Amino acid sequence: MKNIQTHEARFDLINKFLDYANIANSSYALLHHIHQNTEQDIKNNVLKADGLTFKDKLENDIEFEDKINNKKYTKPKGTNTAYACAIEARFAKDKIYKTTLGFINSTLDNNPANVSLDAPLSQETIEFTNRYKLLHHQPNTDSGFSATLFEDRGELIDKETNTRKVDEDSKYVLAIRGTEFPNDIINDIFDADKDLAFGILPKNQYLD
Repeated sequence: MKNIQTHEARFDLINKFLDYANIANSSYALLHHIHQNTEQDIKNNVLKADGLTFKDKLENDIEFEDKINNKKYTKPKGTNTAYACAIEARFAKDKIYKTTLGFINSTLDNNPANVSLDAPLSQETIEFTNRYKLLHHQPNTDSGFSATLFEDRGELIDKETNTRKVDEDSKYVLAIRGTEFPNDIINDIFDADKDLAFGILPKNQYLD
């Protein structure tokens, strides 16, 4: 048996695996709400959709028209982007927090409506939204297929200097969403996954 020595591990590969894990996780975020407000936000008259696919904060006031919900409004500078709200809701979905009353589970539940416009964002969300530009997101089709295309802009926030280092060589990452439980169990498990288990191409998702 080969003796694996952790001090000889390639940290560049470890960091790359962590990056891809974050991208895979983010593909489960409700990213279509960047362009369309949630029903909960419409009900509460807190409109977050802004069409922005990069950065965590608005750098200027922006006028936006949510055509699906027939809403026109101005979203103020300095508030969280809808992109950041969606990513924060996803990244914090399964987190457990220690409080004076004990341990509590996150209540964000992968719902961007649960992240307010002025909510403090995790460093993880800030770094992700300032590094990966969302180029295209395909929400679930009738077959249960969903995929998201990101551009890795190489922008990382230096925690010590609070400055960004930019890599001019952009890279593109395609994240294809896996099985969703329990939201899409019929399409993913009883259709696509069953076909894969028997060595059959899941035609509907493949075509999408």
